[in-house]
Amino acid sequence: MSPGVIHDPVKALGLCTSITTARYRTITEVYPDSARGTPEQCNDAQVAAVRAAIGYALGQCAVA
Repeated sequence: MSPGVIHDPVKALGLCTSITTARYRTITEVYPDSARGTPEQCNDAQVAAVRAAIGYALGQCAVA
């Protein structure tokens, strides 16, 4: 487990990340219409999620 990571039964819940059988899948929960957040914070959160996912995937690659 990692801080901020939620493991849900995505297929059973019908979440959009369940439409693919890719090895690595993710979904981010960022709400641009929230009164407590700004559009910039939403963009920053999306970028952070993508960068973390790429970093994780690259870390799983075997180095030859």
